[in-house]
Amino acid sequence: MYPTARPRRTSPGFSLIEVVIAMAVTTVLLGAAVSVYVRSFGLLQAGQQDAGTIASSRNALDQMLEIMRDAGGVVASQTISGTTYTSGANSVVLKLPSPRTAPGPPPYTDMRMNCYDYVAFWVSNGALCQRALPYDASDLRGFPPDDPPGSGNYPITTVIPKGVSSLAIAYYDSKDAVTTSWAGVARIRVTITMSRGSGAGPLADGEYITFRNYGLLTGG
Repeated sequence: MYPTARPRRTSPGFSLIEVVIAMAVTTVLLGAAVSVYVRSFGLLQAGQQDAGTIASSRNALDQMLEIMRDAGGVVASQTISGTTYTSGANSVVLKLPSPRTAPGPPPYTDMRMNCYDYVAFWVSNGALCQRALPYDASDLRGFPPDDPPGSGNYPITTVIPKGVSSLAIAYYDSKDAVTTSWAGVARIRVTITMSRGSGAGPLADGEYITFRNYGLLTGG
């Protein structure tokens, strides 16, 4: 008798269909991982940009608020270098007693009687703008002088150069009641809204400001 031939076993492995399926699954998983990485990196960059926006906004706001604190009050309007600026919900014109002390940061304690500086704040094309009208060339607040000297042409400066969505001003009297009388404004609330590139919504930063020199001087 001759031995019966046994069937030959094939070596274990993957079929073509299994390989194609495995490659497809791997491609999907890699694509998902890359998408998560790209999104995470984008959020990180947006977060860093937002942090920079907050810091620059806060620093500029602090500088502006320090000027505002030294005010004696609000005026309805003031013409500076041929342009009339008005106080309202989105802009403000402040009247500041002119200091006689040496240059330096406020608060100033030695004021010239009936001598005033004026400064306007407003938003234009995404920038928070400021324009000042000093009492005279000897003004010590550090506002930009007229150019050329003696021309009365005072420059517009930018407190925050870009990214400002809005400036909101609310007006209060000495008893913290909302007022529409410019002469009675002793305190204001200033709110700056900044846009964000991350699309996560705007950033709002605000503060109440009480005028140091409210009622100190009259006339001017």
